[in-house]
Amino acid sequence: MLYKQLQFTTDWFGRLMFKFDSKIDIRFDDVIGYDAQKIKLRQAISKILNNQESKPKGIIIKGPEGTRKTFMAKVFIGEAQMPYMIISGGEVRSATDIKRIFSVARLKKSCIIFFDEFDAIDKNDNGEKICAQFNFEMSKKDNILVVATTRKENIERSVKRLGRFDIKIEMYFPDVKERKEIIEYWCQKNEISTSEDSFMIAKKCFGKSFLKIIYIMDVAKDIMQKHNHNEITSHDFIMAIMMEEKGDVRKFPNLPEEIRVTAFHEAGHALFAFYLEKERVREIAIIPFNDSRGHITTYPISQSIKWTKEYLEFRIMLSLAGKASEEIFFGTSSDGAKEDLINAERLLRKYLVEYCFDDELGIVPISSINVSLLAGTDVNNQVLNRIKELLNKFYEETKKIITEHKDMVTEMAEKLLEQKILDEKEAYEIYDKYQSK
Repeated sequence: MLYKQLQFTTDWFGRLMFKFDSKIDIRFDDVIGYDAQKIKLRQAISKILNNQESKPKGIIIKGPEGTRKTFMAKVFIGEAQMPYMIISGGEVRSATDIKRIFSVARLKKSCIIFFDEFDAIDKNDNGEKICAQFNFEMSKKDNILVVATTRKENIERSVKRLGRFDIKIEMYFPDVKERKEIIEYWCQKNEISTSEDSFMIAKKCFGKSFLKIIYIMDVAKDIMQKHNHNEITSHDFIMAIMMEEKGDVRKFPNLPEEIRVTAFHEAGHALFAFYLEKERVREIAIIPFNDSRGHITTYPISQSIKWTKEYLEFRIMLSLAGKASEEIFFGTSSDGAKEDLINAERLLRKYLVEYCFDDELGIVPISSINVSLLAGTDVNNQVLNRIKELLNKFYEETKKIITEHKDMVTEMAEKLLEQKILDEKEAYEIYDKYQSK
């Protein structure tokens, strides 16, 4: 009798802790993109509603942060029109919690249990016991469907160990078409237009998640209102995307001469960025952020870039161009080139030992070998000597090209000093002018 009373009390508290949520009104039509994922989820709903033998027991939605895993799970619940519970992975502290959750869900004829951020269980000391209980509960014959979101591969393996998750949904960063749709959706919702074509903005948001694109557009709106613009200008957008990537603008106590050096440094980089036919210059800026006093950013023309020998050589020279430009125009160079030199050396190692592009060194398949094992060996010394030779060779070639294009670099630097930012259109106007000469 005492045991039954204790069991009743435990179940009662379980119902208080893990209760059914209210109706969800969002549907698949509210999701931008993810067409293949929506088809798989629609098929799952059809099997569930028709009570087919092949109906799923579990759906796992996996993807990087910001790819709307939680949103997609809620859309699925909204479409399925079934009773449901939403549980955060952080709420689950023991195997007993899992048992209670399933017990409460079984009070309904059918039910969806949605474990949001299931990977949080991995941080729990009882993670293995929880997963074991989880798989045990899922093995029972009932009308419980589990939906889980996760970012971590190891959690996915844990919950799939007994094969209870029938459907795997992969979420990804939107492609250029989907990014365009997101931007147009935001503009329509906010009743704001942009001076730049939405497709061009979408191209510049390469590699951004849905949430980051929305954040960038929100920041661009704030900048637009601050400057009393009637629409989001190219500079408003560029400033917003820089702030998303680099944080807040900092106020460095720069002397006018230091700012001038930065402008020529970035203009030197830009010259070589124009030669990267697989990429476009997104912006050149001399606005100080936490990690730099100026920068140049490019974006890829297509979704994937094949690294050829010529492409990598231009990338190495692009890294060296800031230092070379300072030396040509001012007779010396500053500490601003430190990270550039580190990047040039890193790229040159790829050039030599990963892609084996150097004819003199030949094929050196050591990229997967522990570096410490190579210390003091002839192969390591050969690579180090070749890095030194090629860095100096590429640096001299970089200086030669900048010297040949001093007028263009100067005009770009002077324009930067005047505006602080050159967007893609402004940068290529200068470049194209000198190309036609």
